[in-house]
Parts: sequence; C-alpha cells; structure tokens
Amino acid sequence: MDFQLRSVVSYDMVVREKKHLFDLSLRRQIAIFEVMDALEISVFSKTVQVKAGAVLLANKIRLQNYDKPVLKMRGIIFGSDLLERLPSCHILSENGSKHYDLAVSLLNRTVESREDIEIAERDFLEVYSSYYQTNLANMMRPETDREDSVKRNLVMICKYIQNNYEKPITLQFLADMVGYNPVYLCNLFSKVFNVSPLKYLQQIRVDKAQEYVTKTDLPISEITTKLGYSSSTQFSAMYKKKVGKSPTEHRNQFRSNKGDLPLSIQST
Repeated sequence: MDFQLRSVVSYDMVVREKKHLFDLSLRRQIAIFEVMDALEISVFSKTVQVKAGAVLLANKIRLQNYDKPVLKMRGIIFGSDLLERLPSCHILSENGSKHYDLAVSLLNRTVESREDIEIAERDFLEVYSSYYQTNLANMMRPETDREDSVKRNLVMICKYIQNNYEKPITLQFLADMVGYNPVYLCNLFSKVFNVSPLKYLQQIRVDKAQEYVTKTDLPISEITTKLGYSSSTQFSAMYKKKVGKSPTEHRNQFRSNKGDLPLSIQST
C-alpha cells in the first residue's frame, strides 16, 4: 500500500468550557500523532484513557481533556487511494515495541525536502504494516461492528484487484491492506466468493487478456507488461492453459472468424 504525506500538524489547543477539543474524521486519510499530555479519547461512544507520550494511529476520533487547560500534540497526516475505511483508532503505547519505536522515530524527523517526505512515507508504511500485522486484536471497535467491517474489507480487496490487476499483487500485500493474516484472508475470501484472492486476480487478468488479444493490435509483449506478468512466456503459458490457445493463435482465429478490425490502444 502506498501512502502520500498530506500535512505535518502541531497543535497547542486551549480548552474552554470543557468542550471536545478535536474531532478527526478523515476520508482516505490516516493520522499518526503523539499526545503530549494525558487525555481521554472517544471512539464509537467509548471513552478510553490515553497516557502522555502515547502515539495514536487514527482516521476518526474525538479528543477531550478536562483536566488541563492546554492540549499539546504533534503529528502527520497521510493519504492513500486504498483507504476505504480503517479501524477508527489504535493506541501505540508499548514502549520498546517495534511499531511504537518506528512511530516515534518518524515523528521526530524533520520534514522539509522532497527526500524527507519520501522517507516519511516509507517509514509510515512500515509503522502501518508492523502494527496491523501484530495487533489486529487490539482494534478499538465494538463487536457489533466487526461483521460489517469484514464485509467492507472484502469489498475493498475486490475493488483493489479489479482496479490494479496489472500490479504485482501478492496475498501478503492484500492481507496487509486490511490487517489480516494471509491464511485467514484467503479462507475468508474463498468462503464468501467461492474463489481465492489470487485466483480472482487471475480471472480478472484472463478476461482482460482476452480483450487485449482479440480487440487490439498491441504486441503480446506489451500485453504481458500491462497485465503484470514477468515474461511473455509466463503470460502465454497462462493464456493457453485458461483459453486453450496461445495468445497469437487466439488472435488469428478471432480475426479470421469475425473479421473485426483491431482497436488501437495507446500505450501508457
């Protein structure tokens, strides 16, 4: 999953009349920030105590602090087109743990140049992957919401495969997107859709391959690249296994039978 740095934020907020301090609701974005004072957070109407120095990984949260007149915090907001919906908030408060140390190191960085931004984006991906792989059980979501969450995650996986079939997708990558164990994701996906994630990806590629072969004049080597295969030999073997003919044989037969003129598609 790719993340793009959107903004670096630093808040020094004054509490007045004991109102909620900060409502965060981000679409296709996620914030990582450190609270400098102990406070309470509200997630799905559930209030949780957070210690000073804790790092929060969140896309929807309400902060409140009734004990101190000022709340200090710092953070970075990242975005990704893959983020349909995330668990609202995770607390990275385990000193010495890999994801916590990575998060603090990221927040301590100076982000000024393009190189700094790229490093921050890379480091955040590592924080995100590390936390969701090892702490799925700590997600702050009510039990009644988890079934809907699973459905949304599976739909997100389907949409991603449909829109990114040309990329080198692996089961581990898909599992990291939603914070699932790869075996668990495969079993769950197969149970719901009667096909594994990677077989679904292959089906999408086969359908697109036949479209390219029969309705365009793109070289087989270019089709290979467009569909994310590492070599024309690998692509042709897959195509023959699924379609019964090699790409060239199928193209020639289709044109002979249909007499259709190929459509020219510009290479991108």
